[in-house]
Amino acid sequence: MNTTKLVGVSFILLLTSCVSQKKYTALQDRANLCENSLNNSRNEVTLLENSLANEKNRAKSLEQQMEYFKSTNTDLLARLSIFQWSVNLVRRALNNPWRH
Repeated sequence: MNTTKLVGVSFILLLTSCVSQKKYTALQDRANLCENSLNNSRNEVTLLENSLANEKNRAKSLEQQMEYFKSTNTDLLARLSIFQWSVNLVRRALNNPWRH
């Protein structure tokens, strides 16, 4: 008797806990949509990470170029200073009244 009641109650619970095919399909569609959205987001993250890495490499390259230009500029300024000093020396020599 108890077994029959237990089977009966289990059967009733089983029937009431079932989801209709329409609801199941709707939930499955929503799950698929969420999965697609997640995959799209992962792909976008990958693209953005790659873009960030490229921009970091570009920034590093530009920093190296800037250091090269600073070094070149310093060298040119030193050469200009020597050139100006030489020009002044020549001017003084040409303006020297004691020259022969």
